[in-house]
Parts: sequence; C-alpha cells; structure tokens
Amino acid sequence: MDVFNKLKSTVTNTVSQFSGVLPGNPVTREYEVTSQTCSAGPGLMWKVYHGFKKSTKQEASIFVFEKRLLEKWPRENKEVILESLKHGVTQLTKLRHPQILTVQHPLEESRESLAFATEPVLSSLSNALKNQETASSPIGQKKEQKLFDLEIKYGLLQVAEGLAFLHSDVKLLHRNISPESILINQQGAWKIFGFDFCVHGDVKQDGTVTWSSAEYSQYLPSIVQPDLDYLAPEIGLTNSSPSASSDMFSLGMLIYAIYNNGKPFISYNGDRNYYIKKISELKNMQKTFLSSIPSGLQDLVKMMLHSTPELRPDPHQFAKVDFFEDVGVKTLNYLDSLFQWDKLQKSQFYKGLPPIIQNFPHRICLFRVMPCLGKEFANSSMVPFVLPAVLQVAESCTQQEYMTHIFQYLQTAMKMTSPVQILLILMQKMELLLKLTPAEEVKTDVLPMFYRALESDVQQIQEICLSVLPTFSGLIDYSAMKNAVLPRIKRTCIKTNFLGVRVNSLVCIGKLLDSLDKWLVLDEILPFLQEIPSREPPVLMGILGIYKITLNHKKLGIPKDVIATKVVPFLMPLTIENGLTLNQFNTLFAVLKDMISRVESEHRLKIEQLNAMSQQTSTMTTGPSLQEEIFPSQKNTEPKTDLEAIFSTLGSPKETVTSPTAGNLSLEDKQRLVKQQETMQRFIAQPSLIPSTKVTNELPKNKPTDLTDALLQSNLNEMKLFSNTTSPAVTSNKTALPNNFSGLSLQPQLSSVTWNQGMNQTMLQTNTWTQPTQPIMSPPFTGPNPAFGLGNKNQNILTHQSFSQNLISDPTNLSLLSPIVIGLAILALAIWLLTDPSAYISVTQDEASFKSGIYVLLAIGILILIVGILGCCGACSESQCLLISFFCTLLVVVAAEIAAGAWAYTNKTELENLVKVSLQKTIQEEYGVINSRTITIDTIQQELKCCGANGPADWANSQFNNKKAKLDLSVSSVLEHYEIPASCCKGDKDDVVCKTGRIGKGTLPISGIIHEVGCIPKMYEYLESYLTIVIIIIAVIALLEVLGLILSLILCCAVQFVNRYKA
Repeated sequence: MDVFNKLKSTVTNTVSQFSGVLPGNPVTREYEVTSQTCSAGPGLMWKVYHGFKKSTKQEASIFVFEKRLLEKWPRENKEVILESLKHGVTQLTKLRHPQILTVQHPLEESRESLAFATEPVLSSLSNALKNQETASSPIGQKKEQKLFDLEIKYGLLQVAEGLAFLHSDVKLLHRNISPESILINQQGAWKIFGFDFCVHGDVKQDGTVTWSSAEYSQYLPSIVQPDLDYLAPEIGLTNSSPSASSDMFSLGMLIYAIYNNGKPFISYNGDRNYYIKKISELKNMQKTFLSSIPSGLQDLVKMMLHSTPELRPDPHQFAKVDFFEDVGVKTLNYLDSLFQWDKLQKSQFYKGLPPIIQNFPHRICLFRVMPCLGKEFANSSMVPFVLPAVLQVAESCTQQEYMTHIFQYLQTAMKMTSPVQILLILMQKMELLLKLTPAEEVKTDVLPMFYRALESDVQQIQEICLSVLPTFSGLIDYSAMKNAVLPRIKRTCIKTNFLGVRVNSLVCIGKLLDSLDKWLVLDEILPFLQEIPSREPPVLMGILGIYKITLNHKKLGIPKDVIATKVVPFLMPLTIENGLTLNQFNTLFAVLKDMISRVESEHRLKIEQLNAMSQQTSTMTTGPSLQEEIFPSQKNTEPKTDLEAIFSTLGSPKETVTSPTAGNLSLEDKQRLVKQQETMQRFIAQPSLIPSTKVTNELPKNKPTDLTDALLQSNLNEMKLFSNTTSPAVTSNKTALPNNFSGLSLQPQLSSVTWNQGMNQTMLQTNTWTQPTQPIMSPPFTGPNPAFGLGNKNQNILTHQSFSQNLISDPTNLSLLSPIVIGLAILALAIWLLTDPSAYISVTQDEASFKSGIYVLLAIGILILIVGILGCCGACSESQCLLISFFCTLLVVVAAEIAAGAWAYTNKTELENLVKVSLQKTIQEEYGVINSRTITIDTIQQELKCCGANGPADWANSQFNNKKAKLDLSVSSVLEHYEIPASCCKGDKDDVVCKTGRIGKGTLPISGIIHEVGCIPKMYEYLESYLTIVIIIIAVIALLEVLGLILSLILCCAVQFVNRYKA
C-alpha cells in the first residue's frame, strides 16, 4: 500500500508541476508538456518546454511566458513588455524559411501566461554558451553542449542565409541578433528567433529600402529594447536611420562572443558611458582584439564591426568567404538541399559520404546527418546507397541511441527484398546488427531477414550469408540455432543447384560445431550428411571435414556404435568415387582408418572389462567352495580332441583376465563400470541371506508352551534335514517354494524377520527345493510372505506400527500437512464471515452475493482439506495414484492463486475505487435502512475510530438524516443541522456530550467530540500497518505449497523405485 501511495504522490506532483506552467492556457488542449529544455528571447524570459501534440504525438516545443515575472516592473511598463513579446511572436508566425524558427501553434494568452508551440528546440545559443542564469533545468545537464567548429561554421552560415532572406525578400530588419535570439533545433540547425524589435523597410521607387528606428532610451526597461551588447552604434548612440548593415554588425559581435567563450565585447550592464567607451575602441581596433577568432575569419569580422555601415559586408558576401569552403560545411549544406536533386546526383553524393562523415563529431552524425538519410528509406532504390553511411554512424552509437535514431530506418530496410544489394550490405554488418539490437527485436526483425536472405535464389546472397554466419553465431540463442538456422542451412544444402552454395553450407556447419552440443550433432548433423545428393569431390571433402572435426573434438566425439553402424558404411563406398584426387583419397582413407582403429581399441577394452567384471561377480556371488561343489567338472578340464580345442576358445572367457587401465576407457564405459560397482556394493551391503540357522526353542520360564510354535519349529527342522539328504540326481536348477509351505501362519511369539532369514538360509543351502515324500502339516498362513524383501515402510506397517507413528516419523508426510492447514484456515475464515454479521466485506456486496461468496469460499476450503487428507493418506500408504492426484490438484490451486494475485495487482485501481464507491453508497443510501449495513458501518467506525467515508460531512445528505418526519426535516433545513451516528463519537465522551456533538451544522465537523477522519483514509492506514504481516503469511503459504509439490513428487518417485525393487 505504501508503494501505491508513493506512486500516486509522484504522479500528482508531476501533473501539478506542469499544470502550473500553463494554467488555463488554450495551448494545453492540444499539447502535452513534459520538461523544460532551455530559455530564450529578450532577457531569457521565454521558458521553452519539450512536449508533443496530443492528436498526432508529434514532438514540439512549447514557449511560455509567465506574467508573474512582470511584478518587478512598474505598472506602466507591464503593458509595454507584453505588447513587445506579442509583437515578436506574431511576426515570427508570419515568416516561413528553413533558417527561421517554425511556429506550429499561434500565440495563446490566458490570465497567467502567454504560450505558443514551435518545432522541437534543443537549446538556445545563449544556453549553449553557458549563459543559463534563468534556466531552471539547464540543457547542459542532459546532453553534451560543447559547440564543435563544424557546428559553429555551418550555424553562422545558416544565420547569414536567414538574414539575407529577411533583408532581400521580406525587407525586414531584425535589430536584435544575439545569443538569446538564436535557437538550435533537434537536428542542430541554427534558427533565427526574437523578432520583438524588428522594423519593416520602406521601398522607394528606385528600389532602395529605408528603415526607421527609435533611439535607444535609458528610461525604458532593457527587456523592451535591443541588447546594447550586440547593437550597432548607429542605433545605440545616434538617431540615424539603421540599415541591413546594422544586423551584420550584430552578427560580428555574435561571432566574437562565440569564440570568446560566450563573453561579449561590450558587457553594457546599464552603464551608457562604458558602452560609448567600448564603441570608440572599435575605431582603433588592434590585431590582438580578434586573437580568439580563427585566422580565416578575423578580417571579415573586422569589417563587420567597422563604424561605417557602408563598409560592412552583406550576408551574401559573408557566405562566400573561404572560411566556409569546408568539406564538412558543404556536406551539411548538400544534405539540406537534397530534395532539389535527382536520383543520379543523390546516388553519387551518397557513395562518397561514408569517408566524409567518418571525421564528423558523433552528435552531428546522429542529429544532423541521420534525419536527412532517414528520408531516403521511403524510396527502396536509394536504400543501397544510404545504408553504408547509416551503418557507419551506427558503429559509434550506444544501444539506446541506435534504437532511438537508427533502428526505425533499418527495420524498414530489413523487410525489403529488392534490390538485392540491401541484403548483401546488411549481411556484411550482421554482427553489428545483432550486437546493438535487443533480443526481442532480433527475433522479430533481424533473424527473419537473415532467414529470407538464406532462402534467396541469388547465389551471392546465400554464399555471403553462410560465410558471415559463423562470425556471429555466438550471438544467436540455442533455440533459434537449433530450430531455425540449422534446418534452413540443411535445406539449402540439399536443394541448391549451385556447387559453391553446397560447399559453403558444409563449411559453415563445420565452423558452427564449436557452438553446438554433442546430441544435436549426432541427431541432426551426422544423419543429414548422408542425405546430400551430390558426390562431387569438394562436397565429399566438406562431409569428411565435418566427420573429422566431430571425431577429434573434445566436447563432441562420435560413439563407436555410430561409427561402426552408420559412418563407416557411408564413407566406405565414397572411396571408389572416380573424381577423387590422390590427396583426397589418402585423406578419406586416413579418416576411415582412424575411425576403425578407435572402434577396435574401444570395443576390445570394453570386452576385457566386461569379462573381468563377469569373473569378479561370479566369484563374489557363489564363493570358491560352493563353486567347486556345483561345478566340479570345470576345473582341470582339458579338451579331448582338436575340434574341442578349437571351439573351446570361442566360449566363456578364461579364468585369468588382465585388468585394463583406466586411461583407455571411454566416458560411456567409465559410467557403466561405476554403475556396476555401485550395484555390487549395494549387493554386498545387503543383510546376509544365510544367517545362523539356530532357532531358539527355549520358552520363557513360568509361561505356557506354545504348541503352534513347537509344530512350526518341528516342520522347519524336518525340512532342513530332508534337504541336506536330497540326492543330486533329483535336484532342479529352478528355485521354488514347497507346496506344503503355502499355508503357514506365524504366531506373534515368532518374529517374521527371523522366519524369513531361516527360510532364505534353507533355500540357499540346498540351492533347490524338492517336494518332500510326506506332507508336513502346519496351520494356514494368512499374513504377507516376508520373503519378498519389503522396504522399511512396509516392515513398519507389517509390524503393526500405528498411523500416527508413521506420520510423525517421516518428514515428507509432515510437509504434506500444509494443504490441511490451509484448508482449515479457509474453513475458519468462511465460518467466521458466515456467522459474523458485521464483516467488513459485506459493505461491497449485497446480502445474496455476500453469502454466495462465503459458500464458494467454504467449498474451496473443504476441497483443499480433502486434497490434503488424500495427500497424507497417499504418503502413508505409498499410493502413487493418490500422490499424483494430490500433486495435480495442489498445482491447480497454486496456479489459481497466482492468477488471482496477478488479476488483483493489475486491477488494484478498480478495486480501490470499488471499495470507495461502495462505502460511500452504503453511508449515503443504506445506513439506517438496511440493518446489516448499519451494523457493519457502526462496527467499522468504532474499531477504526473514523466517521463517514471521507469525513463527518458525508452524513449531511445521507439517508440517515432524511428518514425523519416532515416536521424534523423542515426544522433541520432551516437550522442547517444534521445528525451523525453515535458510532462516530470518541470512546471517552459520555452520552450527553456525545449526543450534543453528533449534531453538526453546515459541513463543519464537530471537533473534539467525534472522530474527524474518514474511514477510507483509516482503512488505508490500517492495511499499511499490517501489510508486512500479510506478505509474510502469503510467503509462508506459498512456501508450504511449493514444498508440498516438491516432496510429493519425491515421495512418488521413491514409491515407484521401491515397487520396482520389489518386482
């Protein structure tokens, strides 16, 4: 709950922060404001925010002027400032030029602000030059703001082009070219802004243009006059008419400030005498004055700052200086004018673009070059020329930059099938694409493009796909390699008509073997080699190379049975192919000999090991003395004839076998030997099957003689005596129980284990069972036969161990008690809700729905209880059926709980609103009308110490106050009084004070007598205080359920193992 409150608080603060920027301004109806990016305009009064248009989601910048900033000026100046700002925006809206800031939404005025929207702006030149005194969140904290030389050069050229447009086409004089009036958009282009002090010219009949201008006044606020730091002297000092050269003087001052770390030459600061002094210094300008400016621009700036306007260069002359004849400047200029070129000119330009942009700063490539290149992806014929430059920019990008600025264009190119050069270029940069593209987009865009290229009919594309695939195979996940890449390579290799593609497919598979596992190679790769229809020597060498790599690979290897049954029969016929050269033939036979020698050595070693193990097992099982008695003719037996001597070597192994060395064993043989040794150790560790045959015949003193025990002992002794005297001629090799032992019954005085050991001893001593000549009479045997080697659990049951003892002795059974505990808890909760009329949950439902929900909860509790009982019964009785049923049902319950929790989490807002609305509805409409609702609300208010849903005022218009007589209604309406339930009173107040305090007036709560906090806030506070306990309980229940699932599976597997051992 605390997390929800924090999230709610964060969202509320964010909304309130940005709603305070444009309170009531019509711009907010169409644009969504996010964050401030910079400040601009005269005095940096305009705050620039990033945002987007709500209808189209198009990015934009919203300029805001807050009228509260005018409070520091006198009243007579406020209107002048507002009119100046409005005039500048109105004039900007009328202008359309690439070097003029584009307005997307006109100026809107509200009581608190002025606002308008433009194209996305990254920063003002003033902010970029570290002049950010009024910017609340400087752009420099977000992005690198160092201005590169290329940016400055091209930016100055763009400003000059904009001034040329204003002077020649519009006949407009800007009069305030300064860092505050130059904005940098997202692509890095410099745009002219701040037309607050512009002046329109008068065109005379001879074509000349004159401009009129007011003299600079010290008595007006600086915000309504041009910046004197950049203003031409003919405007700032004299009352002479300005000209286009006045803007060029301002541009020269701007150049000086840019190369002087943002510091202007004059720095007026309200001192007019200082301004006059600095202007006079310009007349005697020294070389050192321009030392910070590049040498190629010093002479031009000196002319621009000349005191005589006629000697200053115009914008066209400024743009033709050699300083701007730079490859980077020309490249950026060409990119801006590409829309005027035909496809041939564009293709030639794009071919030479990669080596040029290689020297560009990364920010210029990303924000200036990429948008121009991205426009060409709409034309598929131009994509092959653009792709190399785009991929070169991508190499220096982070993944976030790549996904934001580049992937959207490459995503379009990946879906193109023509021209084929697109796939070729993308395949060559496949490693880069997989490195920068997230895994989800790799699956949806990159790999499908690779699959299409691999299935292409163009030989060159297929070969380059196969050649580049091993270089990035480590970046492809295993499932995609197994289920998508390998099947396509196999299909291409089998169906292609090009020998080069088939050979490259085999080479590609050979290089991919390192990234594949052994079983995938054995199941998919090796069988596929036999399906290749071609038998050309290059193909055969490719196949042989895969076999050789797999055979000698430490991780892979080929088992000897696969070599003997599949590989050698396949390779042997290939040796007689006529197209093989001598070297190829020798290579093929060398691999075959290596395989055959491995099969020979490994299988010989296996046979020797098996023979040694068989001999060892036989010796340990029968023993030397018993073996001599059973097989007396096997020792010292010599073949009587030559034929017998020949066939004697083909039978059983000899007595003495050399023990093999472990170093020559394969992994499979070592695993087999370990299993055999473990089996032998378990066999040796079993209780002795031939214990002492002595049976105690002595009976305890002072006790009666047990005739049944005596008769049984007599029968056993006779059986032993008879078996010891049985003739070998009638001995059978098959062990069987005598017929007269099928009905024996044991008395409690004779242990079943002792009886079992005695019978086993007799069986092994005689080695056979024969039917005695006379039947042995004995009582019928009704219990289970103890000779079948039951496990510990069965012995416990057979020895009449109680259910409770078996349950406690096994921790697995104790862990399966968790469903019973959970079922009992749910049953208790359902019974409490059914019997308690004041349950809180009844507030949100009607009576029928509430009881229906309780009955459903009751049924769930009974079901879980039954499942838990069945699980414990299955554990105690070792029933696999019950255990599996318990596991499946508990798994369904856990899945249902997870689904319910996920639904509640995703719909938490709706649940909160449901509780609020239901509680308010109950207080307003049902309190005092429905008895159960009245009891519930009273209980909530008393226990939570609250009143009303949101406060005591909720009772003013409730049904509780409207159920009185008409007389009471009329009186209360006149006095504006209303009653509050007694449950709202504090516990320490007596009835008289409480009754008095429960009469409210208007909507004001009665302080000190009743609870003044609403029940909804109290509920949240109550839930937050117990949130940790609830989470711990849920975690414990989940842990018990998961533990029950795991242990039920373990017990089920153990039961299956015991049953198999019994069999």
